Amino acid sequence: MNWKRTLSCLVAFLPMCFGADPALLRLAMDQPKVIAGLDVAQAKNSPFGQRILDEMKGHEEGLQEFLSGTGFDPRRDLQEVVIMSDGVAQKSHSLVLLRGAFDRDKINRFAQAQGKVTAENYRGTEILLPQKNESGHMDCAIAILDGTIAVLGDPALVRRAIDHKNGAPANLPLEVGKLVNEWSAKNHAWFVSAAPLKELGVGNPGNDKLVPGNIPTDAVLQARAGVRFGSVIEISGEAVARSDKDAEALADVLRFFRSAVRLNSDKPEASELVKIADSLQVNTNGVNMTFSLSVPDEQLQKFFNSKGKAQAKNGAAHANR
Repeated sequence: MNWKRTLSCLVAFLPMCFGADPALLRLAMDQPKVIAGLDVAQAKNSPFGQRILDEMKGHEEGLQEFLSGTGFDPRRDLQEVVIMSDGVAQKSHSLVLLRGAFDRDKINRFAQAQGKVTAENYRGTEILLPQKNESGHMDCAIAILDGTIAVLGDPALVRRAIDHKNGAPANLPLEVGKLVNEWSAKNHAWFVSAAPLKELGVGNPGNDKLVPGNIPTDAVLQARAGVRFGSVIEISGEAVARSDKDAEALADVLRFFRSAVRLNSDKPEASELVKIADSLQVNTNGVNMTFSLSVPDEQLQKFFNSKGKAQAKNGAAHANR
């Protein structure tokens, strides 16, 4: 197992287990435009989170060397994740902040034993730097700041996080900080963007018509979303549009997809999805568009089961051709 694969094993777990610990935010990159976070403990204690952990067991063989070599098992030791990016399309720089239980010496020894990695002492903290790839770019670096916090990301951002740890103030914009506090306080998983979609590389450049299936890059100036786990999974979101008209058009996009799901209700695998779509609430207030969904975990489980059966059926039909 090489160093890149080792990091991939860890990072692959992050999207599965998405609040905002002030100690982590003090390490934030300067001027982030996108921040996402996860209260992992709450996610793991929910039925949905437990299902994800159960599904990971099928992939445990690929992780076993990493788990035994480092003593770190994200399914057990990870408590919180905060991911941030400067949001520059195609040239973005990202930083991942992890709170958990880390054996720094064991992890560092394991990483160096894999080869293709060098250690750099920066202001008293060891940073593990992988070799540059074919394009001359250096992949994700990692530093264990202490037994409870780890940092992954572009080497320059990891060094900057260490600067913050040693006293340099984090340059987190006031507006972004307020949004992070608001959405992390009421959600277990959350996402905040203070940048237009155009800067994030999302949307359809050059097409200024907001119609179902197409969101022009200038239409959405900010976006945020959150999820609360439990017996009922609550999903909510908000978009700030460039005009009242665009906000209403965004709402119409969601209403269109809800209607499209209903039109396919005759398909057996679509019945649970229709129930989920029917719980969608969409509203506008000036330039703000909001939406919410409340889905019983049991209903979501039925949807995934029906989808899995449909995929298996389609796969079998394709194999018999």
